[in-house]
This record gives sequence, structure tokens and C-alpha cells, in this order.
Amino acid sequence: MTVWFFVSAVCYIATAGLGITAWLRGTSFGHLHHAAFAMALTTGIVAAVADMGPDVIAATALLLAMPFCPAKTRRHRVVGMVGLCIYVVGFILRFTGSLG
Repeated sequence: MTVWFFVSAVCYIATAGLGITAWLRGTSFGHLHHAAFAMALTTGIVAAVADMGPDVIAATALLLAMPFCPAKTRRHRVVGMVGLCIYVVGFILRFTGSLG
């Protein structure tokens, strides 16, 4: 597991956690969620270039699509959760040695 994959996964998980919390509480974390998204996107791009793993490339592609998914819509939540699932599967595959 590369360091950049780990860093990008942690940033993505933090961003997703903020989004899930905001959705469940019916509130908004606005600027904090956007700052976390910027970090997740930046580290995701670096990880995709440094790692070239299919998991991080797919998750980063979803992050690039996120601005086209309006906030507080089902599409926004689905795209975010699919990316989260990709990172979880990537962690499992990398931890077991099945992927990079």
C-alpha cells in the first residue's frame, strides 16, 4: 500500500464522514465539507498519478464528477458512497496483497 493511497483514502473517508453526518443530522458543514473535498480531490489526483491503482483512479474519477451532482440529492449521496466503497475494497485488497 502506497502512502499516497492511504492519505487519499483517509481524506476521502473524512469527507464522506462529514457528508454522512450532515445528511443524518439534516444540517450542513458547508465550508468544512468543501475544504475536505478539496483535500480529498487533491490527494486523490496525486495518488492516482503516483499509484496508478484502479481503485484510486475510479474513486478520483468519482470525485471529479461530484461537482455535477448537486448537494442534498440522491445522486450526490450515491456517488459519494460508491467512492467510499471503492476505497474500502481497495484497502481490503491491498491489505491482503491482492492489489499492489
